[in-house]
Amino acid sequence: LGWLRELVGSLRAMGWSGLQLLVDRVDESRALDGDPRRMRALLEPLVTGRASEQDGVGVQAFLPVELRPMARPRQASRLLHSDFEKRGQVEELRWSGQQLLDLVDRRLAAAARGPAPRAVDLVGATIHPTELRDTLDVLGTPRLAFGFLRDLLDAHLERLPSELEVTSPAWSVERATYERCRAAWSDRAATLRRGRVLERSH
Repeated sequence: LGWLRELVGSLRAMGWSGLQLLVDRVDESRALDGDPRRMRALLEPLVTGRASEQDGVGVQAFLPVELRPMARPRQASRLLHSDFEKRGQVEELRWSGQQLLDLVDRRLAAAARGPAPRAVDLVGATIHPTELRDTLDVLGTPRLAFGFLRDLLDAHLERLPSELEVTSPAWSVERATYERCRAAWSDRAATLRRGRVLERSH
């Protein structure tokens, strides 16, 4: 690790106090494929290895909820050689339902070639916008919100006929489909927040 000490020394000579490694979005990597075991295998050497013990080197990690147990005090003493679990830890970054709705609408606008629909337009008239906002509020993160909307629209489109008039009321999501997807994703969010790693399904 001589090269790391030399790098920190050079940074300090230029007036910097040290080096900080920021780790984020490990759940979005195609190589890791959202697998909690792969994500953990990537992160553990960063926070338990000799590099993180070097003076002037810090590691800041935004962990997906599946890796929450890594930062729990009862496991930190085994995994980490520092007070990782006590130093500036934020339990969870939560988004409000309105913030998630705004985010979805911005993504739709970025992908649209013409006038962009809103999330409430995709769901249709059957589900009140307040209901959609409240559901996203329970989910609390972009990843869960987009997963819920993907599954909702997939389930809805599967039951539609191939030929359907644009003005047909059948485009609106059925109440039963919405409630089924809402319940499944709310349970998923609650399970993740209890610290249990879900088995992946395909």
